[in-house]
Amino acid sequence: MSIRRLLLSTTLLAAFVATRAPAQNPKDLLDRAKADQSVLLSKLDNEMRTALADARRLQAVSQPRATNALRVALNKLEDPLVPPDFRSRWSAALNEQIRAIENGRRVADPPEATNPVKQEARDVFLTSTEELGAASSFVSVLSLPFLLDGLVPMLAAAIDGDPATEVQRPPAS
Repeated sequence: MSIRRLLLSTTLLAAFVATRAPAQNPKDLLDRAKADQSVLLSKLDNEMRTALADARRLQAVSQPRATNALRVALNKLEDPLVPPDFRSRWSAALNEQIRAIENGRRVADPPEATNPVKQEARDVFLTSTEELGAASSFVSVLSLPFLLDGLVPMLAAAIDGDPATEVQRPPAS
């Protein structure tokens, strides 16, 4: 009986040691945790912005649904992995918008919408579905001249100082 117990415990110990991951450097673990938190905050920031956009859209249809969308976003901030400064900043913004909706005021536009650069159309945005966007995403010796030929005139138009100048997009080929 004791030999069986000894063999069983030895087998279990060997299995445990064999499946155990090798020890990692604590600095690597810390860097990994910081990277994971950065991804979490980026996703959460995007969810908060989406919730504000949804509330703005829903407010015209249903005030309770608009506030509910913001409250759902507010609950996501209760995750213990969310840093306190991020939580307090977004909590304040969402609570302010909830109060605005409950008092019959419109949900405020996001900062991007009130940015003078955006209002005066002095921005250049490339999507991956257009050729210039693809050239900026998949950089190669062949794509760089194409990208520069298309992007330089767009940037020049965007920064010329005249809000009336429209940034011309190159024609699709």
